[in-house]
Amino acid sequence: MYDFKDKIISSNISEFKIFVNVEKNNYDISGILLNEHYGFFMKFTGIRDMLSSLDKLFDYVNFPMTSHRERMFYENIENNKKELPKNLFTYDKCNKDFDDKNPVFILRIQFRQNSTWQGTILWLEKNKTKRFMSDLQLINLIVDAVGLEK
Repeated sequence: MYDFKDKIISSNISEFKIFVNVEKNNYDISGILLNEHYGFFMKFTGIRDMLSSLDKLFDYVNFPMTSHRERMFYENIENNKKELPKNLFTYDKCNKDFDDKNPVFILRIQFRQNSTWQGTILWLEKNKTKRFMSDLQLINLIVDAVGLEK
């Protein structure tokens, strides 16, 4: 498990290399989000899991800062505790999860406003960068690039 104690949080916390495995049977992706600046990675199984893990991480470190409070039916102290995602691991260059794999995307989340994300995604194979104004646009860009929509 990765530890953020005594770490200074900068904008590099929101930059990730994304290693993708396409699961055409399920019309979904799985893979790894790698943050080399801070030396951690997160495994994900599905786009929903990827977004949820990133959101938990950003809430924990409070960067990029969210522009809204989470809405809940029941307000209590336990719901206000911020936890790291369970799928967060320390990265070292000898890790076998990255053997013979190349990242597909570089993701940069710049803002979390209006209950969604804004940023850029670079598709490394084609060297194309696209801006997205919502996490739904981000999903559509990823799906289009890996060919899941066909």
